[in-house]
Amino acid sequence: MQAETARRGAVLPPIEQVEAQLGEILAGLAARPAVAFHEQAVARFASDWLVARGVSVEPDEYGNLLARVGGGEGPPLVLVAHLDHPGVHLTRDGRATLAGGVAASALQGRVPVRLLGPRGEQRAWLDGYDEHTRQFARIEPPPPRGAAFAVWDLPDFAADDARWTMRAADDLVGVAAILWTLTHAPRRRRPLIGVLTRAEEIGLIGATLVAQAGTLPADALVVSLEASRELPGARIGDGPVIRVGDRSAAFHPAGEALLVQAAGRLTERAPGFRFQRQLMTGGTCEATVFTAFGYQTGALAIPLGNYHNVDAEGRLAAEYVAPRDLAWLVLLLLEVARPTTVGPLDALRQRLVRRARASARRLRARRDTGLGTHT
Repeated sequence: MQAETARRGAVLPPIEQVEAQLGEILAGLAARPAVAFHEQAVARFASDWLVARGVSVEPDEYGNLLARVGGGEGPPLVLVAHLDHPGVHLTRDGRATLAGGVAASALQGRVPVRLLGPRGEQRAWLDGYDEHTRQFARIEPPPPRGAAFAVWDLPDFAADDARWTMRAADDLVGVAAILWTLTHAPRRRRPLIGVLTRAEEIGLIGATLVAQAGTLPADALVVSLEASRELPGARIGDGPVIRVGDRSAAFHPAGEALLVQAAGRLTERAPGFRFQRQLMTGGTCEATVFTAFGYQTGALAIPLGNYHNVDAEGRLAAEYVAPRDLAWLVLLLLEVARPTTVGPLDALRQRLVRRARASARRLRARRDTGLGTHT
């Protein structure tokens, strides 16, 4: 019996082991700061990590990364996450401009940052933020020559049993989930593609370019992975969230059905597994992009504390997530990746047909009520 269970892929790795593996990946990603247009260091880490484990990775012409693992059963499953995080762009004339959405309350007074460029890193302060121009009036001390961007001077990564605290959980947790899943997916699976996009925080740019180019197969199911603002019904520590939609759009019913069915199967055989289902309106995620371009879509989210580095009092702070939420998310992805001969809406359609068939005779007006067509 145990051999049969293992052959069918039902044996899951210990959840503590999954957490430890994800924590190691996240620590490596978090040590490489990135903002929109300056994701090279984190992209290089992700690419090198995958290639070292035998996963093929190719950049598109815009620097988005596409990683593929084999499998020939069913339409491809595409997992999407972004490499950047809100931060600051620096220009040669000494200007500092906010890149991404951060509440103005967190940027008042002296804001500690790390300036980054080809000559390394320097700590500094930004001051005089103007909410209308999105620019800071001063940088102290002045940035070194070649400094191109700045990130908040917050911890890269700190871990304990209940919380991972990071400057950029959004969306490094999604990137880490894709790396882990690509290297742990079952042998019998649908084709699996990981897409790591650029410049999401300034308008979903990388995802739009991928979708517009038709890079992905037309029959793919595209699942966005995000760390998203904690909301009622999407609480930290209560498991990953099957995201019905976001601030801008509802996602495809087939994508949601596939995720819900996989979560149901995992609930039956994984003690302790929990998941949530919610319309998460804290922001717009990349599933909306692919929905707009005609793909079947779904989304999974990890509830996020201190979204976009703003705490409950409106101050600048590190983001945080629950390790167990992310560990359950990747095990759910393994379940989604398994091939199935049943379409995600087939079971619902069959239930509807059975119910309709049982009542159809009563609804035949001429036979049951004597009502006919009136002319």
